[in-house]
Amino acid sequence: MTKRMKRFHATPMIFLGLIFFFTTVLFGFAQEKFRKSPPLPFPLADFDFPKIKTSVLSSGLQISVVKRSQQSFIDMHLIVMTGESLSPDDLPGLASFTSNMLFKGGMGLSASQVEEQIDYIGGDFSVKVFPDYSLFTITYLKEYLNDAVQLLSNLLIQPDFSKNEINNVKRDMYYKIVRNTNPELLGKKLLFQIIFENHPYKKYIFNSSVIKDLNRKDLVTFFDKFYRPNNSKLLFIGDIDLPTAVRITNQNLNQWEKRDLETYHFNPPTPKTKPKICFSDVAGAEQATIFVGNVLPRSDLHDHFSYLVFNQILGGSHVSRLFMNLRETRGYAYWAYSHLEHFQDCSVFYVKAKVKPEYLVPSVSEILREMRSLSQNQIPNHEIEQAKSYLIGHFPIQISGHNEFSLKVSEMLALDKQGIYGENYFENIMYVNSRTVFESLRKVSFLNPVVVIVGDKDLVLEHITALDEVEIFDQEGVFQYKLKNKRENNSLL
Repeated sequence: MTKRMKRFHATPMIFLGLIFFFTTVLFGFAQEKFRKSPPLPFPLADFDFPKIKTSVLSSGLQISVVKRSQQSFIDMHLIVMTGESLSPDDLPGLASFTSNMLFKGGMGLSASQVEEQIDYIGGDFSVKVFPDYSLFTITYLKEYLNDAVQLLSNLLIQPDFSKNEINNVKRDMYYKIVRNTNPELLGKKLLFQIIFENHPYKKYIFNSSVIKDLNRKDLVTFFDKFYRPNNSKLLFIGDIDLPTAVRITNQNLNQWEKRDLETYHFNPPTPKTKPKICFSDVAGAEQATIFVGNVLPRSDLHDHFSYLVFNQILGGSHVSRLFMNLRETRGYAYWAYSHLEHFQDCSVFYVKAKVKPEYLVPSVSEILREMRSLSQNQIPNHEIEQAKSYLIGHFPIQISGHNEFSLKVSEMLALDKQGIYGENYFENIMYVNSRTVFESLRKVSFLNPVVVIVGDKDLVLEHITALDEVEIFDQEGVFQYKLKNKRENNSLL
């Protein structure tokens, strides 16, 4: 082949290469432009949060109804506005003990007979205790409405509190604590224990050592003081209207006596003055679980939605910064998310991630870097808009399940959050922009977080020596000792 023919054959190849190069570059610029300038959002979806209708009885009991005609069953939620924060200082766990005793007999019915009656009405029951309130749920077929309210009346007006059931409940509470080896549950428990270190909410996190001190005398005193109609809310969700709920409740709970109540108010926990790192040993854990948390002050409406958008950008889903950074880009983590948990007078914002032990230190470093970057700088508009679109589209899905919806409404009533999830929910999200998020985050300090690490010390301990002073706790959150770092100038916090 002549040189001229070689040049002839080479020229088209060069030409095609140039076309490919410029096409790739231009496509890349177009993609970058698209990411930074997302298309205008679609019109807001038609979505109306179901209306909550409320009436208050002469006893002070608040009755609320969310009508859902398509349901063949009714959820009845009793919300007693007394949670673990009101347990005596020397007897944490009393609120949980009391709540767990409620379904254990009353008005001549034994615990097994109570369960039989719930089975008879095609139902189920559950108990959940929070720092601010206790939640009791009975689910039953709608034709047994009167039977369900009558059963609840028997338990509230004349509870049994037998010695045998007290021992059973104490044993169940004890083994539930000592057998818990779930790193996620243990990590969150220790995080809240440290965040609420000098606050009444700390009583929400108790260990098995307190169980032996729980007794019938304190149980009866606590029940008589707080389990009153004027300290409670009764919520019905299902094919029922408010007049029917009021009539049936009046018929069955008219002997439940109200009583004068003390008013309690807790200030938000004091922010930490310096970072704190804690470690809990769970033998056999193959990965390390990280929690990084901060307290958020009580928020107004605009702050609340700014925090929602911030949370979504940082770690609200698998397309958020933390997941993309720690898992997709660096390969450190199996997953990484952030969460908001609300209480009466504050909220807790926390990040949780499951990482490979050898990547523990760089993972903590990246989490802190992302948190500080977002809180100290105005977030780009395209990320704000993408987060808003996700929240608007995801909320109806989030509460589409019956249990999720039911718990959301209970939380709204207990924490008085009806205004947040009402008809202006979408509009309140649309109001958020880069400036409003930045101004809300200025009220929070991310400089002194609580960092909790859970894992097998044989795998993790050599890595956490690269961190600052670490406080070591056992599996139940009991302090053991401090591990002081001997290296210099390697602080991540």
